[in-house]
Order: sequence, then C-alpha cells, then structure tokens
Amino acid sequence: MTRKEQLEAVLNELVDSMGGEVVAAVLATPEGKLITSVTGRTSVKGNRFAAMGATILATAKKMGKLVEAGAAQEATVKLEGELFYIKQAGPKAILVVVVREGAFIGLLEIEMERAAERVEEVLG
Repeated sequence: MTRKEQLEAVLNELVDSMGGEVVAAVLATPEGKLITSVTGRTSVKGNRFAAMGATILATAKKMGKLVEAGAAQEATVKLEGELFYIKQAGPKAILVVVVREGAFIGLLEIEMERAAERVEEVLG
C-alpha cells in the first residue's frame, strides 16, 4: 500500500467512525497544501479546506505565542450548522475535519487524536 493510500485509509476510517456526521476530512501540510481528502457531499474542494485550515491553525499558533501560552496544537471554529476542527498531525501535516453541529465532539476528538497519530507514523 502506498503512503497516499495509507493516508486515505486513515481519513476514511475517521469519517466512518463518526457515523455520517463528517462533511469533509482533509489532510494538508502545515503550509496549506492538500495531501489527500474525503469531502463527501460538499461542493468545496479539498484544497480550499486545506488552505483555510492551515491559515486558521497558523493564526491560533501566533495568538498562543502573543499571549505567551505556547503554540496552539488545534483550533475549532463554530459555523452555522457545522463545526470546523483543525489539529496538528505531527510536524508534517494538519488534519482538518468539518462536522455537523450536534456531532459527538468527545468521540470526534478521540478519533482525530488517533488519526493524527497514524498520520504521523505514516509520514515519519
């Protein structure tokens, strides 16, 4: 199995574990370049989610440094009807997930942590 196939499998497992609550799951570089995505029933392209997620996480990291609280490892944005979660997945990737409002956030956080660990293993 190629590296890309392994990463796609990680995203698909994350999506499946949330029982239809995930609108999109994207893996990107910290700079916002798309690695792979599962965007489901949304018209937004994975590369847009990658760029937006990287920008949000970079801004959160700068805010953390500004208030001397350390660099942020994740960020959350509440949208109308959906939640946008961004998590660092090792030094080489970020995980961006959009879920419907009302999704089980505790489960999402557990699954995103597991996925982030697997991504870090694959990317080394």
